Amino acid sequence: MGGILDWQEEGYPVIREEETEEVLLEIIPISVDESYEIFANEDYLFLDVRSLEEYESNHIKGAIHISVSELKGRLDELPKDKPIIVYCDGVGCSRSGRAAHILIDNGFGEVYDMTGKGIIEWAEKGYPVEVGGLK
Repeated sequence: MGGILDWQEEGYPVIREEETEEVLLEIIPISVDESYEIFANEDYLFLDVRSLEEYESNHIKGAIHISVSELKGRLDELPKDKPIIVYCDGVGCSRSGRAAHILIDNGFGEVYDMTGKGIIEWAEKGYPVEVGGLK
């Protein structure tokens, strides 16, 4: 017949979920409104992964910029002990998701991927943005 019971009857080891200590890290989706609610909390870092030109045109106030294409080479610039909210510019943008996966794959523990229209929705709602400057 096969299956876990036959496996166990043959004397092979079975590890139960409560016996494992491995923590599976996952990306947490977060809406623009939820992001804004925690915006003033300095324990969170906002990461803009668009191009430098896009970042300079407007970005979430206080956000740092590392384009997704540069992220793997600049991971040491980010704190692993701080929650990171990654964003780009909307529904059709896959850069924040790719960046979030890079962070998770490299041991960053609490990574959020902003859903919705990203910075576009953030600005449309009148939430704080900056123009220019590099952080």
